[in-house]
Amino acid sequence: MNASPTDRRPANHTRPAPATLPPPAALPRPMLPPTIPDPTEARRTTKPFDRSDAVSWLAATGAALILLAAVVVVTSQWRTIPDVVKALGLIGATVIVITIAERLRRHVPATSLVIAHLGAALVTPAAIAGTAAAHGTWPGCMLVGGVAGVAATEIQHRRWQGRLMPFAQVVTVVVALWGSAALIPVPVGVLVAGASLATVAIRRHRTAIWLASLAALAPLARVVAPAEWGAGTMVRVGLVGQRLAWAAPLAGALAAITFGAMAVREKRQPLLVVSVMALVVNAAEGLRLHPPGDAVMWAALPAL
Repeated sequence: MNASPTDRRPANHTRPAPATLPPPAALPRPMLPPTIPDPTEARRTTKPFDRSDAVSWLAATGAALILLAAVVVVTSQWRTIPDVVKALGLIGATVIVITIAERLRRHVPATSLVIAHLGAALVTPAAIAGTAAAHGTWPGCMLVGGVAGVAATEIQHRRWQGRLMPFAQVVTVVVALWGSAALIPVPVGVLVAGASLATVAIRRHRTAIWLASLAALAPLARVVAPAEWGAGTMVRVGLVGQRLAWAAPLAGALAAITFGAMAVREKRQPLLVVSVMALVVNAAEGLRLHPPGDAVMWAALPAL
């Protein structure tokens, strides 16, 4: 059978492969008006109001008001309450506050964190009251309360990671060292400066800087302290008096080492300037109190 003229094709004619065909032209996308959210849909997706939350907050507010009234009553009758009852009340209140913080941790984390800070801060007064009820001296009360507070703030800091917990720990460290300085012949400035070096070793950088700052500023206590304090507590803990002749330069040197270590570790150059200032200020305090015959020794101290 003969093929028609239209069916005759050259022998070398081949149909192009589908992959080599050009892609179809994209159709223009129609311009649609902007969608407006349906307010009824937003109301349907919002979490419904839970009446139990309102009841909980109302109960908490009522409990806080009752506690405030109890505090007012106890304060008005504070002198007539026996010391043992005072101590037991403070210890019980501390335990209750810490327990409330633990119970509320999953439900209201922010509120429970604030309560946890309050509980850690109450440990030191409760320990001081307990030691005083056991007829302890005031240096012993300060030492016991400070040590208990350091332990409580350390535990709570590891558990809650609160930003203000290291500051509370600095306060408890100073309280413990204040009591220690009244019991041993080492001024509190030297003890605080030594504690700053210890916190450098355990990588508590903020705590180390705060403690070193307090040690460096210890000579200013004679300026801000009232004159009637000079013959009592301030002299006993070594903040004023002739012991500063050797204690102030030593505390300044330890604080300067702390600032220098922090400047190297954290690469903060201003701390080097603070280190030199701490050394110079405390050396000047030692020169002021030391006999003039040995002034050459104190003048050579900054060269160390």
